[in-house]
Amino acid sequence: MKRKLFFNYLKTIFFLAIFCSYTAQASLKDSINRLINATSDKKVLIRLYKTISKIYYYDNDTNAVSAAEQQMRLAKLYGTEKDIADSYQSMALALKLKAMVPLAIDYLLKEKIIREKISDLYGLAYCFKNLGECYRSHMDYQIAFDYLKNALNLFKQLNNPEGIATTLNRTAATYYENYDSLNQTKAINFANQSNQIAEQIKDYDILSSNYLILGTSFTFFKEYKTSLNYFFKALELIEKADEKIHKSLILNNIAIAYISLKDFKNALFHANNSYNEALKYDVMVYKWLSSNTLCVVHKNLNQIDSAYKYLAISSNLRNILYNEERIKSVRNVEIKYQKSKYDTDIILEKNSSRMIAIIYSISILSILIILVLIYFRYLTLKKTNQKLHKQNIIIENQKEELARVNATKDKFFSIIAHDLRNPLGNFKNVTEQLSNFYKEYSEEERIEFLGLMRDSSRNLYSLLSNLLEWSRSQQGVIQFIPEEFDLLKIVDDVIDTMRANAEVKNIRIRNNIQEPIIVRADINMIITVIRNFISNAIKFTETEGLINIDLKHENGFVILTVRDSGVGMSQEFMDKLFQIDKSVTNRGTNNEIGTGLGLVLCKEFVDKNGGKITVQSQVGIGSAFSFTIPKK
Repeated sequence: MKRKLFFNYLKTIFFLAIFCSYTAQASLKDSINRLINATSDKKVLIRLYKTISKIYYYDNDTNAVSAAEQQMRLAKLYGTEKDIADSYQSMALALKLKAMVPLAIDYLLKEKIIREKISDLYGLAYCFKNLGECYRSHMDYQIAFDYLKNALNLFKQLNNPEGIATTLNRTAATYYENYDSLNQTKAINFANQSNQIAEQIKDYDILSSNYLILGTSFTFFKEYKTSLNYFFKALELIEKADEKIHKSLILNNIAIAYISLKDFKNALFHANNSYNEALKYDVMVYKWLSSNTLCVVHKNLNQIDSAYKYLAISSNLRNILYNEERIKSVRNVEIKYQKSKYDTDIILEKNSSRMIAIIYSISILSILIILVLIYFRYLTLKKTNQKLHKQNIIIENQKEELARVNATKDKFFSIIAHDLRNPLGNFKNVTEQLSNFYKEYSEEERIEFLGLMRDSSRNLYSLLSNLLEWSRSQQGVIQFIPEEFDLLKIVDDVIDTMRANAEVKNIRIRNNIQEPIIVRADINMIITVIRNFISNAIKFTETEGLINIDLKHENGFVILTVRDSGVGMSQEFMDKLFQIDKSVTNRGTNNEIGTGLGLVLCKEFVDKNGGKITVQSQVGIGSAFSFTIPKK
């Protein structure tokens, strides 16, 4: 078997060598495409499609997707399990190129299963690295860190310096995007570690990327001259690198540093070069960044026409990139205003005396009219005015409150729409993939797709259930009916309903309430609160974790606490809890999606019952959610 695989590999090299010798003037992509049309050997074709897909990917060419599809189709029909895993990797990278990150992650997770099954540690290490990079681009930073850590451990085990340097580089990038001083320091540390290895193996792509990260991190600390030194090192190295596509980004960062130093001449020079590089490689995000920088430079140089030109380009590209409704051109109006400001000032100066006289005349006349009206109508309208004044105050207060509530709800529904999009998008992508390639997937893969669809539908059902309950509470549909009941029995009943979910992750739920305790509250609301607390504890607790439920008495109230041994939360994250207009989307230890809406509902229910909610948490140790309710 090994001899046969080796023979096929030699045959691929032979075909490439012969064919390329006849196409010396053609590009490598053209040569491989012609070779694909010239051979019928399925093993060779799998490798050719794998090669051309990677070439398309590194050239930022969206043809990478169709090439990866062909590679995957042939690998499933004629290839080994390793070939299939390789095809999943190609498809994931191609989809990431098209910004279809959730679907790319699905393919990488399928690749991971195969790599683990066949003990392909080298492939698994790169799979972990790619998963970390995808989650980073999707801003799921904690999951990204976990995968990058796994990749780094494997690369060290395999003694693979290129893999170690790349993973350290991506870890640095992930820390950089968590924009605070502590994470910038960590980004600098990891980038320097990566540099030490990259310099030894002379990997100019990694070196250039590290210097770019170092420059942007020092920009955070406003050390612009240090940033420029690193940026110019990155620029020098990118000329030796394979992936020159990122040259535009380096030039743009140089321009931004010069803007901060008020050196607009150098800023203009490098921003123009950045824009030209972005056009050369047709990278939309780099065209957007560089055009935005050019707009800022020209505006500071008072070159309003040019500033307006690049603002229009930047706005158009941003709309395309983020697929939002077109933004009204407020800044365009501002630039037009700045352009005409000089002429307007001249006109105002010439007519200032006349305008002052008119203003004075109007003011005096207005005052006289007001005094006359006040004098003749004061006695008859005094009571009416007082009444109207009070009514106006009430109306203004109601108007302000309505505006605040509407703004809060608008923000809330914006968050809900965002949180609905992920599970709906995953559901859509999975169903489309299953529908389009149903016959090409094995029964095991179809079951896996159904599992993904099941998880998405569960997430949707949980979110919509909480949304419906919250909506009913806002409309006053949910009636508050306090009654006396045994809290111990309620807790036991809720645990029984949640036990199946806990057993999936081997989590123990321990009820430490030793005796019946009679309380007075709305029983349905309290059940909802306890169920949400335990559900969240299960969601964010690792496999084989522990959840404790405790009770204590204090000043006529009982305090019920659900304490888990889960991932915990930062103080910044806890500050956003229970606020309807703050996005607190988070993922559980098994990628379960949480939106925080359930906690908002819990707070409303506890408030209606005369209690209050508190939370204590520490990252990596666990969380404790407590609420109080009156005793009998």
